[in-house]
Amino acid sequence: ADIVLPSTSSYETGGTVVDYKGRLKRLERAIEPIGGSKTHREILKAVAKEMGTGMEVAKTADVKKAVSGFRVETRASEFRKREDLIFKPGEFMESANSVMINGSRLLWLREIESSVAV
Repeated sequence: ADIVLPSTSSYETGGTVVDYKGRLKRLERAIEPIGGSKTHREILKAVAKEMGTGMEVAKTADVKKAVSGFRVETRASEFRKREDLIFKPGEFMESANSVMINGSRLLWLREIESSVAV
C-alpha cells in the first residue's frame, strides 16, 4: 500500500538544527503550513499513537544540554584541481534542476492529482 504523509516544508516548520560548527541554531517558521500538512514531529507522534506507544517531545533546554559538548572540527584543506573530473555547466544545471523538480512538493501533488483524475 502507498501512504502519503503530507509534511511541511522547511519554510513551514520551526525548530532547532546544529550547524557544521556544532552551534545550535533556532529556525523560525516563515509561513503557516499549507493545507493539511503536518510537521515531522506531529506525523511521528500520530504514527506512534496509532501503534499504541507514546513519543516524548524534547524540550529546548534538553536539546541544548545534549548538544553542549558536541563540537565539529573544521579545518581548511588545500584546494587541488582534479584533472579526472570534467565539469560541464549545462549538464550540471540540467541535473540540478531535475533533482529539484523530482524532490519538490509540486511533483508529488501533480502525481496525486493525475492518479485521482483517472
